[in-house]
Amino acid sequence: MGKKSKIAELGMLNILYQMKNPITNIRLSLEELESGSECDNCQACHDIIRNSAISLENSIRELCNSFKDLGVSIHIEEDVTPLS
Repeated sequence: MGKKSKIAELGMLNILYQMKNPITNIRLSLEELESGSECDNCQACHDIIRNSAISLENSIRELCNSFKDLGVSIHIEEDVTPLS
């Protein structure tokens, strides 16, 4: 394995690790919204979910670019209605 592919693999691992926080934020916000109690921060929960989804989309794009460094081409369809 060459140095370039090793660097790309480390970059991919870093991106995957970065994806954990937005996923946790989405899960916690959904739990708050689904708790059945009055949500004083409903708008904040929606904003967290929206921003976390945008963060995940960006991380997926970065991950796809890391695969390009390994010579693998990945094409992901763009959403018709982006969150941003």
